[in-house]
Amino acid sequence: MTISLKENLDKIDALMSYVKSTDAKIKYEEDTYTSMAGAPAFTVKVIVANVNGVKDPFSEVSQVDVAVTGSAAITESNPILLSSGEGIIHISNTIVESVTLSLSDSGSTGLDVSHTASITFS
Repeated sequence: MTISLKENLDKIDALMSYVKSTDAKIKYEEDTYTSMAGAPAFTVKVIVANVNGVKDPFSEVSQVDVAVTGSAAITESNPILLSSGEGIIHISNTIVESVTLSLSDSGSTGLDVSHTASITFS
C-alpha cells in the first residue's frame, strides 16, 4: 500500500492539531519573580506553551484574563491580548508582601490555565 505525500502531511497536521488541543496551556513564563516594593512596574510574560512547555509562536489564542492577590497592581486591563503565543503584563506594588498571579480562560480556548506564579515584593 502506497501513501501519498499529501496523505502523510494530512495525517501529521491532524496529529499536531490533536496535540495542540489536548496538551497546550496558557502559563506565565516563570514560576517565581522578585521585585522591590515601590519600584517601577516590571514585566511578566504570559505564553501559550506547547506540549514541551515551549512558547508556541503559531498559537491562535488571542486573549486571557490575569489576576493578582494582595495589593499588587497590574497596569493592563483584562483581557490581556496575546500575539504569536505571547502577551505582556506589568506589575507593581508599594507594599512588602508575597502575591500570586493566576489566569482564567476569558477567550473560551479550552486550554489549561491552572498555572500560577508567585511574586515576592521586598
